[in-house]
Parts: sequence; C-alpha cells; structure tokens
Amino acid sequence: MRSNFRPNIRLVTNILLVIGTFAIALKITPVAEIYLEKNLCIKYLKH
Repeated sequence: MRSNFRPNIRLVTNILLVIGTFAIALKITPVAEIYLEKNLCIKYLKH
C-alpha cells in the first residue's frame, strides 16, 4: 500500500497558506480604513 505522507503534507501546506493569507488580510483591513479616513480628510481640506 502506498504512503499518503506527501499528499498530506501538500494539503496541510495549502491549508496553512490560506489561513495565513486571511490572517494577513484581516490585520491589514483596520489599517486601510484609517488611511482611507485620513485621505478623505486631506481631500476635503484641499478643496
């Protein structure tokens, strides 16, 4: 019987990459909102 070790490692790696990507995206979202508000204020003050 063939070992499933290699496909399992690939599957686990892919799952961790997806989780990591979402974690980074969720951490960046509040920062992006702050900069969006700052940019709106700057645009308002320029006009």
